[in-house]
Amino acid sequence: MSPTGKREDRARLRQIASGAIVFIILCLSSSVAAMEHSQAGCPFISFHHALEKPPTIALQRTLLDARFLLDTTFGCDTAHRISGAMAVEIHLEYAPSDEPGFRVSGSTWQDIRRITISAGEPGEMSSGIYALLQEKLGIQFLHPRQTVFPAYRQWPLPEHFDLRARPRFAVRGFHLHTQHPTELEMALHQPGNESLQMVREYIDWLARNGQNHFQFYLLRTVDRHHWPEHARAIVDYAHQRDMGVGVMVSASMLQQHAFQLVKLLRPERYSTQARRNLEWLMAIPWDAVILEPTTGEYLPDMRRLFPGVLEAIERMTMDEFQTPLFYATHVIHPRDRIGGGTNDIHCEHPVDPRSGILIHTVMCYDLQEPLPGVYGNRDFHWMRERARCEVQRRQTWYWPESSYWVAFDNSVPLLLLPYLDSRLRDILLTADMGLDGHVTFSSGWEWGYWLFDWSIAHWSWQWWHEGQERQPLPAGRLHHLAADGELARLMERSLDLQNHFLKDHELLRYLPAFEPFAEAPPPFDFIFQPRPERRPAHLMKRASATEAQAVLDGPVRQLEAFAHQSLALIATHQPRNGLERELLDGLHITALRALHRSATLQATIARREKPRLWHQPTPSAQQHLEQAERIRSEALSIVRQREAAYRYPVSDIASRRQSFTAYDFGYLYPVHELYFWQREEEQVATGRFDMFYRPIWNYWRVLGLSGLW
Repeated sequence: MSPTGKREDRARLRQIASGAIVFIILCLSSSVAAMEHSQAGCPFISFHHALEKPPTIALQRTLLDARFLLDTTFGCDTAHRISGAMAVEIHLEYAPSDEPGFRVSGSTWQDIRRITISAGEPGEMSSGIYALLQEKLGIQFLHPRQTVFPAYRQWPLPEHFDLRARPRFAVRGFHLHTQHPTELEMALHQPGNESLQMVREYIDWLARNGQNHFQFYLLRTVDRHHWPEHARAIVDYAHQRDMGVGVMVSASMLQQHAFQLVKLLRPERYSTQARRNLEWLMAIPWDAVILEPTTGEYLPDMRRLFPGVLEAIERMTMDEFQTPLFYATHVIHPRDRIGGGTNDIHCEHPVDPRSGILIHTVMCYDLQEPLPGVYGNRDFHWMRERARCEVQRRQTWYWPESSYWVAFDNSVPLLLLPYLDSRLRDILLTADMGLDGHVTFSSGWEWGYWLFDWSIAHWSWQWWHEGQERQPLPAGRLHHLAADGELARLMERSLDLQNHFLKDHELLRYLPAFEPFAEAPPPFDFIFQPRPERRPAHLMKRASATEAQAVLDGPVRQLEAFAHQSLALIATHQPRNGLERELLDGLHITALRALHRSATLQATIARREKPRLWHQPTPSAQQHLEQAERIRSEALSIVRQREAAYRYPVSDIASRRQSFTAYDFGYLYPVHELYFWQREEEQVATGRFDMFYRPIWNYWRVLGLSGLW
């Protein structure tokens, strides 16, 4: 190529390069302009504090979390000042007061929106920050793995507002019942980064909802060499979030792989065993130890078997390891225990006056209403009176349930809305009684059960908006998910319907499945859940025509009425998002369950026509069984829809898997193929109603008799 051609090429290259530079500059200018335009409504939010001491680690974590939540809500960097954007200053002030709680107020100063959060101590300050985000800005912390963020383009709050809250209980939190294979059972027992992250998600959820305590049941299947480091990391993170952590262990409980301080048949002194196990356990800085004093449900209190052992455990825990100890209680009356034979309701009573106690109730029943034979009780008045007595002399926490897994609610599945008003009534009652704590016994969050725990966390505080006390409502949290109130009204009407049929007409005797011991022969048919007055085997083989007709005219007719009214109510509301879809699916499958039980009951009664031909159902019985199968097929389509939206992997919570518990599957595995529904159909077809027909349970593991030695 000639020199002239080379010069032309170089000139052309210079032109191309110059054009490219100009193009890049224009693009960058356009990008900056676009960014400025997109953030034009982004508020500049800054935190200020006039604290005597630097913020605690827990408060620093809250501030970092709050910044992340604000940035997500506004879709921009709220810590970055944009020209012309509104400035919002959030001021933190300690205001010592005789009354615990916090206050969040809004004002204006020189065109700056100023929000003041005042509290007496750092934990309440954090609760005030999260209350600003949830109660005023509408960021809903409804599930450890799901937060609902509103979408704002500018600061939405008025210049002036006032929000005040005080805790109803000094201790507010949840007990994760990890004897059942629920969402965090593996994460709490299996060391690893993924497990730790899952537990941290839950601790963050507790902190965001104004809770300050969580506990779980330690299982004896844990790896005693590697687990303590994992537990220490959990406790350390909880403390960084102002969260106390309790661990529940047993003195010598056999069933469901409970961790035991003493093995009854091991040839070693009980006090020596207890000391060695406590030394291992207390290497972790727990904030509380919860002690299970019995050897099992319906089995005697250990004090009656081996006097002095529980007292020694109390003294070692509190004196040598300087950790508060609480006794767990049961709703099984002492007179109903094997070898009990006493009306003394204080048989689980701590000896040391420094020990606390947890007052337990089960299922969706409160402390004052009549019961259809729950654990053999007519009501829980004796537990209520025990709470009144204990609160006068020791720390007393209320310990109710927000689900009851085995075969009662979310394992069937049923969405039992009476948990809402039962838990609310008990919160108000126990707060008035002066109980120190409220710790909810939780067994799973899918199928809408997150709503119960989220609501309970909110109710554990008393709220004032603009100086007026806000009265809590059973479905009140749903107003935060749908501002028009349509969803809340639907759930309120569904709650009324369920209370009328499931409680007043006692259909909760029929909708749950039979738990294992309900089908055991006497005297092993211990009562746990409500049961039908006439069992299927009796209806098929021994019931008179009058008895059979009474079931058809009573429970069968009421089940169908409940189902049809529920379905009609559901049809009035079209779900607008995944959360509404989940709640409506829960109501829908509960209605289908009622129709399914009606069909299997009618098939059972129809089998009476040929009582000796157990393997040849009559045409009438077969017709009802085919109807039950069609209903189950429709319900299975809802299950598949829900499984696609589970917040944890189906392989973890709804499949067979290895487990630290006595169950080799996740807690929603019975739901996966509607095991209980199908089993009931086959029981009617075969005439077999015993506990060994197609069992899902490993009875040896559940009873845990190997725990004796």
